[in-house]
Amino acid sequence: MRNLMIILILISSIAGAQANLVPNPGFEDGVGANALPAGGWWLYLADGAPNVSVDAAVAHDGKASVKLAAKDTARFTVVSAPFAVTPYDEIRFEAFVRVENLKGGKDPIGIALSFRDASGKVFDRNFVYPTTPLSGAWTSISGTANVPATAVTGEIFLQFNHASGAAWFDDVSAVVANPVSMTLAETAKPFVGEQTITALLANRADSPLTGSLRLTLGKQVSEAPVSVAAKTESRVPLTINMKAVGNQDYTLELLNPSGVSERKFTGKFNAVAPLIVYPACPCYHAIGEGDGATRLDVQVSLHPSRLVGARLEIKIADSTGKLIDTGTVDASKGGIVGRAFKVPVDSKGDFLATIRLLDSSGKQISDGQADIHVRPRADSRIIMGADGYPRVHGKPQFPLGLYSAGRFPEMGQAGFSFSHNYGITTGEAADLINPNDIHLKELLDQNAEAGITMMVELPRKAIEKGKWEQVRRRIETFRNHPGLGYWGSEERVARGEGPLKNIAGVYRIVKEMDPNHPFVLGDTRDVVNKIPVERSFFFPDSMMDVGVWWYYPIPMEPNPEQPAPEIKSDLTFIPPNWLTNYTGNKPLWIAIQSFKQPRIDGRYPTRAEYRLMCYLPVVYGIKGLAFYTGSGQLDYYKKASGILNNPEQADWEYVKQLIREMRDLDPVLTAPVVSGKITKSPADSPVDFIVKDQGGKLTVIAVNRAKKTIKMRFAGPGITGKQIAVHGENRTLPVTRNAFTDVFEPYAVHIYMIGE
Repeated sequence: MRNLMIILILISSIAGAQANLVPNPGFEDGVGANALPAGGWWLYLADGAPNVSVDAAVAHDGKASVKLAAKDTARFTVVSAPFAVTPYDEIRFEAFVRVENLKGGKDPIGIALSFRDASGKVFDRNFVYPTTPLSGAWTSISGTANVPATAVTGEIFLQFNHASGAAWFDDVSAVVANPVSMTLAETAKPFVGEQTITALLANRADSPLTGSLRLTLGKQVSEAPVSVAAKTESRVPLTINMKAVGNQDYTLELLNPSGVSERKFTGKFNAVAPLIVYPACPCYHAIGEGDGATRLDVQVSLHPSRLVGARLEIKIADSTGKLIDTGTVDASKGGIVGRAFKVPVDSKGDFLATIRLLDSSGKQISDGQADIHVRPRADSRIIMGADGYPRVHGKPQFPLGLYSAGRFPEMGQAGFSFSHNYGITTGEAADLINPNDIHLKELLDQNAEAGITMMVELPRKAIEKGKWEQVRRRIETFRNHPGLGYWGSEERVARGEGPLKNIAGVYRIVKEMDPNHPFVLGDTRDVVNKIPVERSFFFPDSMMDVGVWWYYPIPMEPNPEQPAPEIKSDLTFIPPNWLTNYTGNKPLWIAIQSFKQPRIDGRYPTRAEYRLMCYLPVVYGIKGLAFYTGSGQLDYYKKASGILNNPEQADWEYVKQLIREMRDLDPVLTAPVVSGKITKSPADSPVDFIVKDQGGKLTVIAVNRAKKTIKMRFAGPGITGKQIAVHGENRTLPVTRNAFTDVFEPYAVHIYMIGE
């Protein structure tokens, strides 16, 4: 389907290299949907109250332009309808702009050429901004971009960025700069051996194209003559030999009759192993549940000449080596091949499936293994209590996690309870088995060995497209694994990647297939920029067991590259609206910052800030907490800046101490909240607190949100005894008339153990 799409794109664009690809580029076609310019132009709103209109009184050329305006600071983009693009083309894009009363920070006005892949997802953006100050005179903004290999369509962005005032855009264009388009209509198959690929040439010029195509793969060179008439296209076959498993770099060049390179691009072909063994489904069984039915599937990738007569030999043995099942499976068609069998589940057990891929003569081509285990249900069971805290081995737990995690033994020793991995979320929706499940099995094994569990995100593209076979397979494979803690899904609706009904669908499947693990949803009830600023109704409550969202406030100082109309001298932490006003019936978790923001003054939190971000959400009632992120998040300089990317600079050792402190406070953190027994003064101070009751023993957790020293007094009938221990600080405070006082340094957290 993708090859056909590329061919159609090339044929449709042969009319000339200088044709404008943008629909209604001069805004002359009037008004379309939602009062926006006709021709498919649409509005992406980030924040503010924009006014977008077709202005028939102002034009650079022709009779109209599009006006972008905002009375107060706003951030939004007017986007063209998508237009077909050809991989590796060079596109020059341009727009004319003029402004009036424009106020903003760095780069308030710009344009971009963005690209979407075959799934419709924007994955590449190329922004350009004016090189001279804008005024009431028309100014050209232009740039060039190379079409990525996986791009199918492009769009032009007209950007209004953190600004107020008005800007007019006109005569928008996107023009293919090269007269010849060259791409692969048929790429390499993923097996070792000789095969033919097909290059596709489109000649936009008014004269014939002659020369040759040369493909270089390692030390191999495959060359073929080409002759393409004006305004036509041609398919050119080339022979290659994939000699080894793995990625192999290639170069495709168009040479003129003199042998000079006119156009070229590089890429990678990938050959996979002849036999890839997926985890057994399920890889763990619970003792006494079901009949032990298990399925083993493998991926067979062989050259067609080697597939004839190919077969699998599968043997299942217990931990003593005793065979409990054996059989052969026809593998002559390649692709996914499998077999069902049963293991005894009446008691604890370990089993091993050995797989041999044989050719027609019985000679082994490749082999592999898959392990299967039977364990007590208690080893893989987490349920949510009525108080909103999960029960792990029957005890309430305050979950403490790390996104994009690693260093599992250290995490386990510190007291983390769950990890997370973004790599296992990818994969094409149409695949029956997600290829990342192999790596997921390794991660779950490592988590279980370290004594922690994993929040496993279900495949993102499958959720977006509602392709439930892949989702069901992952759940069935791992639902009894002792390394599994929670199922999850993140921001498919919030980012506009999928409809809300698909979140309802995945939640229904999780509840149907695995009642022993909660579903954690990091998503909203609508595209996030459509939800009002007042966000008490933020999550789709009925589609989750737990809701989680993110909070990245560091640094709070004004960004030197953006306007800062409001500067607070005390730099007080303001908890997010969705946290302070949450009205949902399901427990809420928070993910706090442990990376550098991608701004020029980005930094890691200080120790005081880490501790404040951990305990302030507790004061507002959250039931679990995670650090975002362990690795991968990019900083201003495009370098990975998660806490595990720079553990010394990010103070990983302190974070582990902080986690151990919180884990030791599990009985306090999961205790009921009481009110009315303690008050604070000054009442309007930015010191927030909560009172927890462990069977009559009260604990006060108090947090100073301000970057200034504050003296506080706490009083009430809940304060008893002669003195109060301040947890972790090796000091006590005297009690006088059911009250005590203490001093809070900037961002300080104090935990007061009041006693019986």
